[in-house]
Amino acid sequence: PTEEERLAHRRAHLIKAIQSIEDLNASTDDPEVLAAFKDAKTKWDELAREAPGEAEKLEAEYSKATKAFESERKAFQDKLDEVAREKEALEQDKKARLDLIARFKELSDETPPEGMDELRTAWEGLGPIPEGHDVDLQRRFDNAVKKQEGRHADWKARREARTDFEALVT
Repeated sequence: PTEEERLAHRRAHLIKAIQSIEDLNASTDDPEVLAAFKDAKTKWDELAREAPGEAEKLEAEYSKATKAFESERKAFQDKLDEVAREKEALEQDKKARLDLIARFKELSDETPPEGMDELRTAWEGLGPIPEGHDVDLQRRFDNAVKKQEGRHADWKARREARTDFEALVT
């Protein structure tokens, strides 16, 4: 092959390297895609050393393709990070709510409604139950509150009955 044919052949391979980068889906965690991107860049570097003049003519296209891939990849990774942060926040919120439900269940029968105010305030401080949460959490909390209020009312009635009984006996 003549020098011109070799250059044309290398140019075609340089263009193919650019196209392979443009064809990649940067919005994935697929390790094969990242490997293909690295391979295409390595191939470009090898071809650019063999035909620097041709590579220089195509540098703008190559740079545009790599920057677009990296930008799309960064946007995808940022979205994954955001989703992970949101998931963690939901988990923390759920943990806090379950903790408050458990604390209500652990209250003694003697705890008056005023003693429950701190837990109610903490629950309200969490705000509305976030979308994507188990909506059963509010029902569970409400049930824990009602049970505690009922236990307290029963305790109070027993105490008053005992006091009345003791007053009759003495």
